[in-house]
Amino acid sequence: MSHHTADLSLRERIHLRPSVLPEALADLRETCGLEEAVILSTCNRFEIYSPADRDAAGWIGRRAPEFAPELSSRLTTFKEKDAVRHLFSVAGGLEAQVLGETQILGQVKEAYEISRQHGMTGQILNMLFQRALTVGKRIRAETRLAETPVSVSSVAVRLCEKIFGRLEGRRVLVVGAGEISTIAAEHLHERGARLEIFSTRSREPAEALARSFSAPCLPVESLAGRLPDADIVISGSGAPHLLLTADAVRIAQKQRAGRPLFLVDLAIPRDIDPASAGLDNVFLYNLDDLDEIARDHRHEREQEIPRCEAIIREETESFWDRLAHAQLEEPLRRFHARITSVVEEELRRSNISPDSLESLKKSIPNRVLSEAFAKSRRGGRAQDRQALVQALKEFFGL
Repeated sequence: MSHHTADLSLRERIHLRPSVLPEALADLRETCGLEEAVILSTCNRFEIYSPADRDAAGWIGRRAPEFAPELSSRLTTFKEKDAVRHLFSVAGGLEAQVLGETQILGQVKEAYEISRQHGMTGQILNMLFQRALTVGKRIRAETRLAETPVSVSSVAVRLCEKIFGRLEGRRVLVVGAGEISTIAAEHLHERGARLEIFSTRSREPAEALARSFSAPCLPVESLAGRLPDADIVISGSGAPHLLLTADAVRIAQKQRAGRPLFLVDLAIPRDIDPASAGLDNVFLYNLDDLDEIARDHRHEREQEIPRCEAIIREETESFWDRLAHAQLEEPLRRFHARITSVVEEELRRSNISPDSLESLKKSIPNRVLSEAFAKSRRGGRAQDRQALVQALKEFFGL
């Protein structure tokens, strides 16, 4: 599910912060029987990657039961090569709301590392995500897709400029100190805006961010009280609840003498009450609203898409071939170990020297399986190799 198939109201209901991913992975294992999985949950997408053919739609549906009737039309399933191709496209920034944004590569890495650290990745997912990270870097190195780095945050700042013109001297309240808020603050500072940083969960990152811009750092509880003097609020905290209510905005507007207040909510779940948009002289934009602006800038990068897609096709075919080889070698190694064990057991019953025993224990299995290992490294259809893998596992209980 992504911004292509689901609007913000659904995406924010199923979004998972990195801190709760371990718990979600454990529940996914217990509920759906998935021994391996990576959950990629960002502002604009929620995806589950697993080598097992299990239907996780019901698990997703329980996170947003009110959307259950329409959920099936919002979910997309990719299998085998299509799943590989899709992840490579995501890592490369081709599926992003802002074409070529660089933030997604770090999010893919973080999602993979969390699963790996909690024992939820095996051979296939390790190979897949390690390659995806390489593909993402290759696309950025070999094309002009990320020549001028863009992100949702930078698009939001461009929107501010579109409304206000020059941002120099404008008072901007930045909520949160995560990557989204930090990038927004950097762009605003470059344009001469006067910043105030508001801490949410942990004060230390917000204080460090504020120091880098010589800006004050305030607790988020004081946010509503600073609205009367503000021109813009950009919020991207990732808090699990609203930080700014419509009532607080309404009270602040009474002290603003009709001056417009520009609110940009980059968080998921949302930080700012959507009802604020109905107030006089209040202009509220969220992640879905940025789509139109992102499309305006998309044409500047679209000429790089064919080159990116060629890299992804090449990398997908190469990965699929390497995966088939790796999957075949694993049961062959297990078979080799089993033969070695049988040979050792039988030879111990005979009267041969320990040196001869050790030599024969290695030479016999190698001779039996040498041709099989050689063939596994040669070409051939991936489907044939996969069928052989399954046959080996079934026939020999590997």
